[in-house]
Amino acid sequence: MRTKKALGWTAGMVALVAVAGLHGCGSDDTNTTTDSSTGGTTPPATTPPTTPPTVTPADAATASANIQAAWVEIGDGNQAIARAVTSYVAPADAGTNGVCPMLTVDGKATRMTLRVGPATVPLRTTASAPADSKPSEFPVSVCEATVASTATSAAIGTQTLPLPKALPQRIVVLADTGCRLKKADNAWQACSDTDAWPLSTVATTAAGFNPDLVLHIGDYHYRENACPPDIAGCQGSPWGYG
Repeated sequence: MRTKKALGWTAGMVALVAVAGLHGCGSDDTNTTTDSSTGGTTPPATTPPTTPPTVTPADAATASANIQAAWVEIGDGNQAIARAVTSYVAPADAGTNGVCPMLTVDGKATRMTLRVGPATVPLRTTASAPADSKPSEFPVSVCEATVASTATSAAIGTQTLPLPKALPQRIVVLADTGCRLKKADNAWQACSDTDAWPLSTVATTAAGFNPDLVLHIGDYHYRENACPPDIAGCQGSPWGYG
């Protein structure tokens, strides 16, 4: 009888342990598990926190605020070249081309190459007296990249760049677009007056034709000397040879 009672008691305890085990697995009543090595309890295993996704910051060199001008021109061998003038100042560890924006061609972005960086060119001999001249300061950088003839789209940041057409049909020709400031000739053109120097009006009109090709055949710059204080039409004009 004792044997039967012992067996019954043992079976009952096994059943209770099994039920307790099932209860512990599926219940919210407990937050611990038994540690058989110490007889105590340990916190349940937890899922490691998910690492937040890396967010790629916008490319500072390509920000629109830094791009002063951008265009595509035709170089030697009929090679299309994208160029950009930028005021961006790159960190010291950014490398030679770190100042240059990204050029996106057919959806693929690549860093442009530095053509020339900021510099001051020493005063050189001109038709003007040294006292009426100055060194030439270039506080910007110029970057460039070739564009394949098979390209269908190109952009720098949000600015779309027109690409050359194999057979241009609408062509604009410009020349002699400079504004003259020259002491030796006593020539002080009103560069701030769009009637006296209508380049902006001409350029806007030309752009309205949506030309396939623009040809500038020379003579961009005649602002050799500073505007005299008594000539209202050119006050504040940039000047000096580049």
